[in-house]
Amino acid sequence: MTDHVIFLDRFLTVEELAVLLAGTDLYLTPYRSREQIVSGALTFAVAAGCAVVSTPYFYAEDLLRSGAGVLVPFGDSPALAASVNDLLGSPARLAAARAEARQIGTGLGWFSVGQATAQVLAWLPLLGLVLGVALGANPVAVVLGGGVGTLAAGVGLVLVLLGRGWTRALLARAERDDDPSRRTRVYWPVRITTISPRRTAELGP
Repeated sequence: MTDHVIFLDRFLTVEELAVLLAGTDLYLTPYRSREQIVSGALTFAVAAGCAVVSTPYFYAEDLLRSGAGVLVPFGDSPALAASVNDLLGSPARLAAARAEARQIGTGLGWFSVGQATAQVLAWLPLLGLVLGVALGANPVAVVLGGGVGTLAAGVGLVLVLLGRGWTRALLARAERDDDPSRRTRVYWPVRITTISPRRTAELGP
């Protein structure tokens, strides 16, 4: 086994993980608990375009459901080995899984996350009005009735406009930083495919 497997018994930096994942064809996450709701390691691997073989914990089921990997039962070593061999023995399937992983990875960067968050937040004022009406209130009467209601509406409108302007500025900056021509460092998780796999040898035990 020592002729084929290298264990790195230390904490790896983001840059080191980037180097390893850039040279990885197939990534394994054989977690034992179905209740695992997040995995930074799996996120890194998928963002780097790695095909995955994993046990069906919640986060893996969600992230891999479109075809970026294969799920095997918990504690089933033969099934894990068979899935690994099947993917490695089928270049077409492996390439398809890696392509899907790269596609998913485009939505895992900060710019994409920021866009999705901004879209959700943009609907909150309207949601508040709808909820108020559903609870029997009359938001229009409150806003137009003068006094505290009108003042609160004015302050709220100003805050919404400021928030949208701030959000647009942040997204513009994130989009600018995501430009491949400007990439000089490795960030989590969108840039981990920018390091040459040739550097993998530098991470020996």
